[in-house]
Amino acid sequence: MPLTDFKKLQRLIGGGSKALLPQSVIVRAFVVRGKNIRPLDPSGLCDPYMKVDLLGTGKRFGNRRDHVKETLAPWFYKMFQFTTELPGSSQLQFKLYDWDKNGGDDVIGVNTVDLEDRWFSPIWKSQFSETPPLELRTLLNNDATGSQGSLELWVEMYEADENVPRAMKIAPPPVIDVELRVVIWRARKMVIKDIGGNNDLFFKVGLVGLDHKQTRFGQVQETDTHYFASDGKGSFNYRIIYRFSIPVTKAKLRVSAYDRDLIGSNDNIGEAILPLSGMCNELMRLIQAAPDGELSGNAEVKMDAKNQKHAPPMPKDPPFLSCGEDGVSVNFPSMDFGDVLDAGGEGHWSPLYHPSKDDRKQGEVEVSLTLLPVRRADQRPVGKARDQPNRDPELPAAIRAKLNPFDPIGSLITIMGPNMARNIILALCILACLAVCCSLAVFIINDVLSAYINIAIQQATGAGGGMMPAGGGLGK
Repeated sequence: MPLTDFKKLQRLIGGGSKALLPQSVIVRAFVVRGKNIRPLDPSGLCDPYMKVDLLGTGKRFGNRRDHVKETLAPWFYKMFQFTTELPGSSQLQFKLYDWDKNGGDDVIGVNTVDLEDRWFSPIWKSQFSETPPLELRTLLNNDATGSQGSLELWVEMYEADENVPRAMKIAPPPVIDVELRVVIWRARKMVIKDIGGNNDLFFKVGLVGLDHKQTRFGQVQETDTHYFASDGKGSFNYRIIYRFSIPVTKAKLRVSAYDRDLIGSNDNIGEAILPLSGMCNELMRLIQAAPDGELSGNAEVKMDAKNQKHAPPMPKDPPFLSCGEDGVSVNFPSMDFGDVLDAGGEGHWSPLYHPSKDDRKQGEVEVSLTLLPVRRADQRPVGKARDQPNRDPELPAAIRAKLNPFDPIGSLITIMGPNMARNIILALCILACLAVCCSLAVFIINDVLSAYINIAIQQATGAGGGMMPAGGGLGK
């Protein structure tokens, strides 16, 4: 510390020239992890490692051999301890590098903590000396603009002559393989895509996220298809299974509804986003708290009709504007009491939205989720779709319309949809009426023509008979 700053600090605390004699201080810096690190490698990732330097003292810590491969969220879990004198050199610098195989490591960013500001602060000593806060320190680089990421850390300081507590041991959380069981139960209020008033409805379920190394992972699976789904409703009772590892940085489930088309691309109806990070964090907490760990009976997190803690809120339809002769008015959607009557079931009803539909709800899907460790899942496995073992929960057969060869009208309604079938039946009735009318017209015209011809013949015959006698008389 410069002499002028040292004297200012003395005056600030009201002491004389001997008020701030150098004190021996033990410093511990705990670095947990980096977050949102700016990528420097062509792969879009980096291989970060850290060095800690008490500037002006030659006390440096960290080694490039400790780099974390290919990540933007490295877990360090490092503790650096040293002894220094305060007042004195107090700038503790944290510098993050990107490891390169051929050397010439690049500096990602730097952050500096002033130890004197904390050690001589009454507020810090009274509130944080025993339980220092976990800090998120921004990394900056003079050769780049903006944040280059951040470090999650905390700093402890003790007088060297005190009874210094034993240093806390920090270690990264264990990586646990988990199984996510997704059940698509039903759909309702779906927007109709086919002309006939039906949908050939199916769902794509995609798991996307970032693992603890901030590496992207993802899988997409499909349900079977509910052909000829009418009245905007669909029945599936279909189980989908994913496996991945926790902890995760981010994770979510995208449930997308489609109308299957035989020709051309399938029509996207809408999608629901279900966040999974909360479920993953709770399962990790349950495993760590349970004596049996992953095999504990409590090591399971659900989202269904009875467990709504991790379910996203059911948003209300937003008000919309309408323009009429009286100007612009705001219309609030009225409550549909069918929602209450149709809310029963096993899962959570999630609304479906389409980005091009102005946040108007395109339907709802009933989903339930179960997250549990793979070790426990292997003890009681379940089948995909409705395959055996069909349990936890047992999935009944989907309720769907079937074609009946002995009921052609009913089969036509099922295939074509109620609207199209109604139009076809109406058209057939009109054609039948036209056919009857045409047949009647033919008979009527035939009778009229026959009568006219008979009358004409009779008239012609009568006229000819009257002229013959007159001609005969003249001949005589």
